[in-house]
Amino acid sequence: MYGFYLQDDYKLTPKVTLNLGLRYEYEGGLWDPQNRIPQQLDLTNPIPGMQAAIDPLMPSDVRAKMNESAGQKSFIYNGAFSFTEDGNKHKTSADKYGFMPRAGLAWRLNDKSVIRVGYGRFVVPASLANPERDALGEIDLGGFTPTTVVPAVLAGIPQGYLANPFPFGLDPITGKSFGRYTNLGTSVSFDQYRQRPPISDRINISLQRQLPGKFIADFTYFVNFVTRDQYSVNLDMMDPRLSYTYKSALSATVNNPFYNYGTQQTFPGALRNSKTVSIASLLVPYPQYTGITQTGTDLRSAHYQSLQLRGQRAFSNGLSLLATYAYVTSKAHWFFDPQDEYDNRLSWMNFTVTQSGGAGSPTVVSDPKHRFVSAATWDLPIGRGRRFGSTLGRAADYVIGGWQVSGIYTYTSGAPLIFSSSIIAPSTVKPIGSIGAGSYWFDTTGFAAQASFTRRTNPWYYDGLVGPGFKNMDLSLSKKFALTERIKASIRLDAFNALNGMNWATPQLTVTASDFGKTNTQLAGYYGRQLQYSARLEF
Repeated sequence: MYGFYLQDDYKLTPKVTLNLGLRYEYEGGLWDPQNRIPQQLDLTNPIPGMQAAIDPLMPSDVRAKMNESAGQKSFIYNGAFSFTEDGNKHKTSADKYGFMPRAGLAWRLNDKSVIRVGYGRFVVPASLANPERDALGEIDLGGFTPTTVVPAVLAGIPQGYLANPFPFGLDPITGKSFGRYTNLGTSVSFDQYRQRPPISDRINISLQRQLPGKFIADFTYFVNFVTRDQYSVNLDMMDPRLSYTYKSALSATVNNPFYNYGTQQTFPGALRNSKTVSIASLLVPYPQYTGITQTGTDLRSAHYQSLQLRGQRAFSNGLSLLATYAYVTSKAHWFFDPQDEYDNRLSWMNFTVTQSGGAGSPTVVSDPKHRFVSAATWDLPIGRGRRFGSTLGRAADYVIGGWQVSGIYTYTSGAPLIFSSSIIAPSTVKPIGSIGAGSYWFDTTGFAAQASFTRRTNPWYYDGLVGPGFKNMDLSLSKKFALTERIKASIRLDAFNALNGMNWATPQLTVTASDFGKTNTQLAGYYGRQLQYSARLEF
């Protein structure tokens, strides 16, 4: 990885200063001197002889159902696996346009007021966009690290047991020996080859004003536009419309057209060892694979906005104060349901998705709209050198002089409640707001489990329906004193959750749970009052 940065300041007038900068980064990506890293799966390259051999063996009812699909009209017997090679040694094709311009403007209105405007573009390195994907121990190394999964249940009958979990054998460690046929007949995962790392364009506008009493007020508007956000996409997905029509009939078994197809070298996966397969497994675009996942796909976008207010008093006369408030809105692209995922139709959602392997189970981060944080430090005015008790004796000063009190108070409003599963739900939901063990947080009337094999109709969230907020105060009491001219001591008492408050977790959102809609548990990682005592000796 290489990067450089240039910047300069330009004083346009005595009151206006312009800052311009440009950063460039290039991240070449993972590579191996022995070219053992998988690079691409070319799904436009036909597998020699497979269409002529397999098409006649496809069950007629499977072929008929495939023709009914509104998306894929026929089976695609394509796939050529490739590894890195001399002259093309990197796992992915790196982005060469990692230019990140920066601009800032400071305008001094008068001696007590200034306006600041800033813009910056940030290109997220691939190793940070999805660190687990690019960790050496996590990437799929094809034939060097094969993974054999337990066969799926067919017609309600398990195919694997504890005594023999892999009845069709283990996928062998083949290295690069199978060439283009690597992972054929099993599941495969690979990065989008032409990498376009996520881009974050950030703009902030702030007004700063010095107030009486040594206070400074800051009003800031901040916006962040994220494009080319990455996620994992299923490239071998059955059209969900088929499951809505045929329901459980797709779980029925039929003769496996790939049974004993080719040789171990041309079809190495366990799929060739199974005599029967489910109808659903053959209704995917590439039935010769048991799953195709492309990571690092760069189609999503996200927006974040906040209005930030800050008041600050620098430490003076034994007192410092800081108070901040932020009003936040955010939204991100995601699939409303599996049908939208199949059709690659993204929608704006009022939450942030960090990563997921499918539309039904995203990792959701909901930003609370309101956040307030304040902090203060106060040297108690008692003791030698302070307003009261400046003539205290040494013993009395050790006991009552020189103490300092500090604290931090945090409040955030509740984040939107996300109903990620398909359920029967009313068009509106009324918040109740009762909090405590066994209390309902919202009106559960009208909710029910949705019938299987039906398309999702319920929204992901409801306007105004948010979870419990968060309140907490931490306090500290400390004192420093000199034992001798060269030896000093300090003692400190910290009280976390000093008021012994209670913060509740998000209510139960699984409609089939007995406590659906209730707040029953304490927020994870939050505890009752905790006291910490410490002493320090300096010499």
